Amino acid sequence: MAYIVFRAGFGVEARLMRQKNKGVWTHVGLLVDGDFFESVADTDECPGGVVKSALACFCHAGNAHRVAHLPFFLETQPRRSLRTWCENLAARQLPFDTTYDLSTDDKMYCSEFVYKAFLHIGIVLCNGPFTQLTVPFSGVKQIIFPFDLIGNRQMKEGLPVNKSGNDVALI
Repeated sequence: MAYIVFRAGFGVEARLMRQKNKGVWTHVGLLVDGDFFESVADTDECPGGVVKSALACFCHAGNAHRVAHLPFFLETQPRRSLRTWCENLAARQLPFDTTYDLSTDDKMYCSEFVYKAFLHIGIVLCNGPFTQLTVPFSGVKQIIFPFDLIGNRQMKEGLPVNKSGNDVALI
């Protein structure tokens, strides 16, 4: 099982995203077989980029005021390929894309990471047109926002759960 996990976050960046975004979601990550991957911006404390992190931290009340997920029922081989692709990017410490350039693969922002992860296994989550955004020092870019990844699929509020009813973050 794979899930795209969305959060509506706090902070200046989240407020700026909501001004241009078509929805409340400001950050997105990917949960595959119990492991969570995301692309995060650099901070003073640690370098950003594609990382394997804790879903519980991503969804923590200090980081999010709302969380939702989008389940994908994948066969074993595509799911393994998705997971391996994510693990390889995290192991390489692929940097965060501060220029939001969708045309390159040498660094990725959060929505780009999830979009390209599914492209890797042959699933096109969204076709565009993507939002035009002026990025300081980079010019006008086409940006995939978290909301763009939803399409006409049914999202579920809260954390993904396993068959026992426990949050996936606790598995």
